[in-house]
Amino acid sequence: TIWKARFGIEAAALVGGVVLGGTVGWGTVWFLVSIGPLVQIALARLALPTDDPEPVR
Repeated sequence: TIWKARFGIEAAALVGGVVLGGTVGWGTVWFLVSIGPLVQIALARLALPTDDPEPVR
């Protein structure tokens, strides 16, 4: 799912930042946990329908 992929990407970025000497705060952890589900919800609500409409006669 999208949220699992986003979580993996953000977790890798977090680990990379820590390895490079960055700090981890509550905002960082909150972003890591929340961005995946929020993106998945937003994409589901904003997606255009993919069904072909019936032709008008």
